[in-house]
Amino acid sequence: MKTSQVVLIALVTPTIVQICLAMLPKEGNKSMRCVHMPQYFWVISVITGVMCAVLGLVGWLKQLVICIVFAICLGIISCVFLLMYRSLYIVYNDAGFTVKRIFRLTRQFSYEEIEAVTFGHSLLQFTLHTKKGRIFVDQLAVGQISFYKYTEGKYQEATGRRTIPQKEPRLFHGYVRSPGEIAFFPCLVLALFIAAAVLVTDDSLKLLDAPEELLRRNVQITSWSTENDIVYFATAYGKLWVQRDAIADFKVLQSDMDQGQTFSVIFEPSGNESNAAGALWSLQDGEGIFLVSQEIVMENNQKIAWKNIGGIWAMVLIYSLLLCGGYYILCHAPAHPRLASLLIKQSIGIFDSTNLQGNVTCLINSSGTKVATYAHDPYGQIQQTTGSTLPSIPCYYACLAMVLTGTYLTVQACKLCRQKVECLERTNP
Repeated sequence: MKTSQVVLIALVTPTIVQICLAMLPKEGNKSMRCVHMPQYFWVISVITGVMCAVLGLVGWLKQLVICIVFAICLGIISCVFLLMYRSLYIVYNDAGFTVKRIFRLTRQFSYEEIEAVTFGHSLLQFTLHTKKGRIFVDQLAVGQISFYKYTEGKYQEATGRRTIPQKEPRLFHGYVRSPGEIAFFPCLVLALFIAAAVLVTDDSLKLLDAPEELLRRNVQITSWSTENDIVYFATAYGKLWVQRDAIADFKVLQSDMDQGQTFSVIFEPSGNESNAAGALWSLQDGEGIFLVSQEIVMENNQKIAWKNIGGIWAMVLIYSLLLCGGYYILCHAPAHPRLASLLIKQSIGIFDSTNLQGNVTCLINSSGTKVATYAHDPYGQIQQTTGSTLPSIPCYYACLAMVLTGTYLTVQACKLCRQKVECLERTNP
């Protein structure tokens, strides 16, 4: 069985299984307090899964590498969205909350077991740290705000503390809000690159050996054409093609074709297209002179194969090195602030003007000069100011102020209440 066929089966099978699982009703009823991923994740996974199956079938039957590559990419995307859809389901009440995640055991938690919380670049995205492990809640989840507010209230009742302690993310050494989201898509692209490289390698390795089935025929060439260094010959059996470099003397061959000579050819039958005979491996003129020999064809095929394999894996290596470089820069963001700002948005980086809690720690003017610094207590209240005063305005005025004043405002909400925000005011460059 071909490698591409194995990959397709490995993707299509779990896709079908996951679709069946996703169609099963979730436990519980609508009256229960719950958190779950949005329904459109399942819709996207079904659409991409169907497209994967169709393209995979076409590529399998027609032996079209491009269809197989797209099918595998769509299959990966389908599986990813299905896994995301089934990744989290939380049911909570006064006693505690139950977390159900795919490929993991269902676990129950009490509110006093919560140890800390890590917020992403948005306060709608957070990770609860408990004695039994971590619980990640994405900002796209349905009902996550109500869950956090309810959990924080129950945590206060159980522990007597004002708020849940905040904890730095471990990935990127805590310099990036929502580090998992930042790392997910580059890793997904790397997986697609590797899948494409495996397919190209599998298809190229076939060129290193002579095919098992070869046909010998006596034909007359009625016409010929060239495209991308490949010569196509029209015969009574269909089109034959060969690399231009594999032809020993093209002028002699052209002269023989003009004279209407009959050639003895050996070719690999395609078996897919009605007007295509196959790849040419040998061509002899009426005098028995080899104008195309199997040895030269094999040598050219090997060059093409190793060129394709080397090129695709070189792309994978370069992309991997870029990922490693980006990871290093973000892990050492304070030492490379300009490079880090090129990799991620300033709003999700905590290496410049804000700290982990999202409090503004400095005021920077349009020339990049720090003109003020601010120190906060654990609850985000300004305790010490050096330089300009940092304003606080109601959240519903933030966007309006930005429009009216023509200033750039970095708005940070206070916890989840969103009643007051702290603004970093900077004139536009």
